Amino acid sequence: MKFAYQSLALAMLLFVACKKNRVCSCTKTKTGTSTTTAALSYSVPVIGNVPIVDTSFSSPINEVMVYERTLEDVNKRTAKQNCVSYHEPYDETITNSAPPLILTTNMRGDVSYKCELK
Repeated sequence: MKFAYQSLALAMLLFVACKKNRVCSCTKTKTGTSTTTAALSYSVPVIGNVPIVDTSFSSPINEVMVYERTLEDVNKRTAKQNCVSYHEPYDETITNSAPPLILTTNMRGDVSYKCELK
């Protein structure tokens, strides 16, 4: 009887340790604020650029994305080590200009990744 339990334990260990493709399911949540500034200026000789319009507006950012990653030919332990949850800040600036108009968008906030092994 003792041999049967040992064989069963060994079989379970081999099953867990076997290498195969494993799936990590993640949810990415991006929150923060987007501030867009529009500036319109007119170029005057000798004086330089004279601002005509300078305005800005803000809007909230709330994006959710669900995705899966396939970890190929890995054992369960390695898959767990590579399927992690974490969060990080972000600060992105995008500038578009077509003189005399300049649009600057600044996005700041936090991105969180919640992942679990399927």
